[in-house]
Amino acid sequence: MDEDVVRLPSGEELKYVVMREGGFVCVCPVTSQGLVGLVKQYRYPLNSVTVELPAGAVEPRETPLEAARREVREETGLSGGVFEPLDDFWTMPGRSTQRAHLFLARDVVQTDQPSGTEETELVLKTFDEALSLVSSTRDALCLRMALERL
Repeated sequence: MDEDVVRLPSGEELKYVVMREGGFVCVCPVTSQGLVGLVKQYRYPLNSVTVELPAGAVEPRETPLEAARREVREETGLSGGVFEPLDDFWTMPGRSTQRAHLFLARDVVQTDQPSGTEETELVLKTFDEALSLVSSTRDALCLRMALERL
């Protein structure tokens, strides 16, 4: 986090806190049977188990598409299929440089167990079930956009 002194067009100066962060991806992986691959995991900051779409940071020298494929494979063990960008947006344009990249992954198949460092469990659900389980706006938005494309 940086604290910058900013001069506004009016000439007034103010301190501005900016979180300089890279992008992240959120993916709605869908099997050929129409089931959504979700990740069930414990989230320490919330002290709770959550059900989420696969998501994570875009690593340096990695494209959002590469990150999307990697995150799905690591967190769910699903791979293959056709990945399609849904949209991207600034997460907090007044405070952060972070950009979110949403994807739909069609016809993914389970090829392995989740391999990331986090303890995760793959959960396959219908779109309606997935929408009732997720608790973040990011995941709900990605699910709804993916459903519109199918």
